[in-house]
Amino acid sequence: MDQLFIWLLIIVAIISFWKYIEHIIQTKEKTLAYKKRDYLMTKAEIEFFHVLESIVRDQYYIVPQLPISKIALTVARGKDYYMYSNKIDRKTVDFVLFNKESFSPVMVIELDDSSHDNEKRRTRDNFVDDLMKNIGLKIVHIKTAYTYNPEEITNLIFGTENNKNKEN
Repeated sequence: MDQLFIWLLIIVAIISFWKYIEHIIQTKEKTLAYKKRDYLMTKAEIEFFHVLESIVRDQYYIVPQLPISKIALTVARGKDYYMYSNKIDRKTVDFVLFNKESFSPVMVIELDDSSHDNEKRRTRDNFVDDLMKNIGLKIVHIKTAYTYNPEEITNLIFGTENNKNKEN
């Protein structure tokens, strides 16, 4: 009788342990390895965003940190589809101004900090510049600064064709 009781206890313990392990596994599967970002932009980008917002006011929507693949870029399906898609995959631009009526992209603005002096980053910037030129979308590079001259930025955005060509 004592042996039967011990075997029952062992069986109950094994079943309980198995149920506990199942619970741990299910809980772990439900918990994804993600957490909310504390911020979307760097402090410098936020500062510039406020300046940009005051300049464009109600004229354009400003979308920060936009993946290049979302700027109306489509790659025709074919044998090179994945090669071209991979070239823009995971690349973002700092700010894109969009027409408020059609929500079509009007201009890309890159805020260049010291990381843009790195050779690998310059190669990436040249690729993005060529890509924007190829699709007919103006891109402007602005050096990060402690303060920005709103008049200069206004001229870059709303200026004459000569100003546009100087920045491209």
